[in-house]
Amino acid sequence: MKGILFIFFLCIIVGVGAVGFFEKVNAQQTESTTSYINQSVGIELRYSSLWTKEDEKKPDGTLLLLKTKTDEKVRVRKSTLNSTYANLDSYVHAFLVSLKKKHTILSSKKTTIKGYPAYTLVYSFTPSSKNPKYITQYVDTVILRDRELLSVTYFGFPANFTTSYKDVKKILSSLTFSIPKKSTSSVVCDSGLPKEWQKDCVIY
Repeated sequence: MKGILFIFFLCIIVGVGAVGFFEKVNAQQTESTTSYINQSVGIELRYSSLWTKEDEKKPDGTLLLLKTKTDEKVRVRKSTLNSTYANLDSYVHAFLVSLKKKHTILSSKKTTIKGYPAYTLVYSFTPSSKNPKYITQYVDTVILRDRELLSVTYFGFPANFTTSYKDVKKILSSLTFSIPKKSTSSVVCDSGLPKEWQKDCVIY
């Protein structure tokens, strides 16, 4: 009888240990990250390996595009703050005015990221069908650095927002800046704004 009890408790101990081991392995897999380095722009960041790198370096200034299995995306994009705007405040004001035509503005918060002035804008798009399934939520973080704009934009579905945006916050916290290496490529304007506001930069 004692031998049976010993074997029984031994099985429990081994089982608990195995569960703990697999939980640890799973946690390591979940927490693993991938680095993105762009020396010409002078940025470095890390993102969860659960996000898939879709594309980078598009004519609209997109440097990095990440995607999840549930079709949520994070876009990192670079543009220039042209001479129309005195500062980031005036740029964001104009951007919000253009957004209101088709989007619902949920919040606008002025902040700083790594010592640089920034804004976090939250807005949503509801299709004409009014179907909640197709409502898209956006969180756009815009950072101004030496007249250069860097935007990190999340867009996905409200049902997945709470979970997925945690990864976006980690991307922002991992962001580091360095002195950009000289490049012969042209600076891209923010193509999301009206053309009459775009000066002193190249529009593709």
